[in-house]
Amino acid sequence: MQSIPEVWARLKNARKVTKVVGVKGIQNGYRTPYGDGWVLAGDAVHYKDPIDGQGIYDALLGTKILAEAIRKWKQESCSWEESMKFYQDELWKATHAMFLQTVGRIKEEAYGEPPPFIINTIIRWTLTDPEYQAGFLRYIHRAINPSERPTPGPKFFLRGLKRDLFGK
Repeated sequence: MQSIPEVWARLKNARKVTKVVGVKGIQNGYRTPYGDGWVLAGDAVHYKDPIDGQGIYDALLGTKILAEAIRKWKQESCSWEESMKFYQDELWKATHAMFLQTVGRIKEEAYGEPPPFIINTIIRWTLTDPEYQAGFLRYIHRAINPSERPTPGPKFFLRGLKRDLFGK
């Protein structure tokens, strides 16, 4: 934290006042999103580990789709069943690719923390690479298909090594 002066200035005199609690082992899945006279949205229908920070995005996206389904039901003489089937299908199409990525990342994380040497070189090189950062931002903002998530590779490692050796 000392490497980020603004953060360090705010936290240098801080003290922990409560126990730090994390979340682990969250189940991931979809529930039946509707029934006779009821419908679920957000985490109630589509729940997953927060590792990718996609919960609010999915909730907003899902409620936008739900609003369209309700509009169809109210204004287009669609039956409740037809409009909710539309909601279920569109929600799946809009969220399933990222859901698969999240579940895959959890499996990757399950192998534990890499050795410090790997964290301090290869992972650091990747996470500080401008091309990787831009690609990752496009991924979490869903500007690209979630299956196109940038993955660490030789080009990131080589640029990182070059930055370490030559400061560029």
